Amino acid sequence: MIEGNMLETYGERHKHLNSSIEDKAKLISLEDKKGYNLYFHLKECVKICLATQRSCNLQDLENLSANLKFARMNTENDGKFRENPAVLSMAQIQKKLFAKDEEEDEPVIDENTEHPLPNLTEIFYQFEKAGIGLCNSEATQLYLAIKSLVNVHPVKIARFWGKIFGVMQNYYILETEFIEGEEIEEEDEEAANNDENNAELEDAEDEEGETKDVLPKSKWKSPPKVPREGNNVGVNKKVYFVCHEPGLQWMRLPAVTPEQIVAARSICTVFTGNLDAHVNCSPPFPGTEANYLRAQIARISSSTQISPEGFYHVGDGGEEEEEEMNDEEGGERQRYSKNEDYEALPIKELVNSNVENWVHHMSYILPQGRVVWWNPTQNADEELDEFNVDEDGENEQADKVAAQPERGPPILTKISTDVPIFGQPAWSTRLSSKLIPEHAVALVSSNLWIGAHTVAWGK
Repeated sequence: MIEGNMLETYGERHKHLNSSIEDKAKLISLEDKKGYNLYFHLKECVKICLATQRSCNLQDLENLSANLKFARMNTENDGKFRENPAVLSMAQIQKKLFAKDEEEDEPVIDENTEHPLPNLTEIFYQFEKAGIGLCNSEATQLYLAIKSLVNVHPVKIARFWGKIFGVMQNYYILETEFIEGEEIEEEDEEAANNDENNAELEDAEDEEGETKDVLPKSKWKSPPKVPREGNNVGVNKKVYFVCHEPGLQWMRLPAVTPEQIVAARSICTVFTGNLDAHVNCSPPFPGTEANYLRAQIARISSSTQISPEGFYHVGDGGEEEEEEMNDEEGGERQRYSKNEDYEALPIKELVNSNVENWVHHMSYILPQGRVVWWNPTQNADEELDEFNVDEDGENEQADKVAAQPERGPPILTKISTDVPIFGQPAWSTRLSSKLIPEHAVALVSSNLWIGAHTVAWGK
């Protein structure tokens, strides 16, 4: 009896095993066009249910099955990933950066002249050690895009200024200086607008004179408009180019005016990424987003471009040039050059909390909106005489009060003198690595303009 029961039990097990194998084969045979079968789908569902800590009921199993099928449909499309047209189009444009044209000639650079193209590979590597900067692929594409601009324009110095994020598009900003005498001609928008306004006023006065009686003229005159600084001077010393993505066209930003800088101090608004967009703010801004971006670049550069003390010195060291700079309007010294005799300070001294070893090497922007103060009364004698003559031809004597010139801190002023921000220091410093300080870099960050960083390394 015992042997018979054992044989019967073994036979039943063998029968059930064959049935299970047949059922499994049937489930495996039920597959879709992509090769996924029902057996492996149920197997994945059961594995996930057993792996979860909470109990899995029938409704959870149905939702899990639907999610797995939905994820599989989104990740694969007949064995291929779905293509994004915008990403594909951008990749085709950036592909041209890696193709060298055989007919393209490299600019000839003198041996004694520094190449205008910066070593962005090393710069981005040092910034990466400090925990900031761009990713490797983005940095490589940007490097090639800057090279394409330097090869086309007569650039003496090129420097990657930074990246500003916009709502729709971002801005990659390049700071340049042109070779003297090789500047690109730029239309004076301010003069053109003034000519148009004057012509409209003259036409309006002529029409009023023909149709209306002569009325007493108001003696009030609006204050004179502060003229913008010329190219290679003051806030317009540098020329800036922007692009939305590496590989797209570089666009030159217009020169900035004092009116735009003063207005930019009074507003706070986000960038859209469209240079031609209207700036929605109150009080209204005199210009488009391109002008607003240029004004903010001037303000940020003036406040955050710093260097270790002694790295730069005023002028080129010549006595004649120093005398010329002292004779400049307002007595401002704007020119500086690299000190060849500079001895690098230890990295630990550059990260002291008192920031005594760092200085500003960009000129201070006066409340007037210029670097060099402009006297509004210097050319106003004739206008004042006309203003003081009344209708009877009698001359009214008026006190001419000389305008007080605006002064700011001189160039190469220590950043330790910067005004604190709500009781907090204007600058923060740190080492990139406390574990390996021998090969660390010094990082100085602005607490006024968040995102503005300076990194120092080497000797």
